Amino acid sequence: MHNDEDLPRVSQSLRGQVKKWLAPAINTSVKLTRHDNPDLQCVRAELISTTQQKIIFFFRHPDGEWRVFPPRPTQPTMRACLMAA
Repeated sequence: MHNDEDLPRVSQSLRGQVKKWLAPAINTSVKLTRHDNPDLQCVRAELISTTQQKIIFFFRHPDGEWRVFPPRPTQPTMRACLMAA
């Protein structure tokens, strides 16, 4: 299980992640398709080449970074307030 706080702080823009994971060559293109829903922002990246096909999903995290694993789901929290008597 990944802990976001344990990961090194390196800028993880969508463009940077596509280059890192798909390593597109000059003569290839990458098709991006956005998959939005209220709880999760994700982009499907497809490397288009005559010799190979690669598809990978990238997920946007609350800190604005893009990663290949989805963000941790938010869990309900219970808070107690002390009331003066």
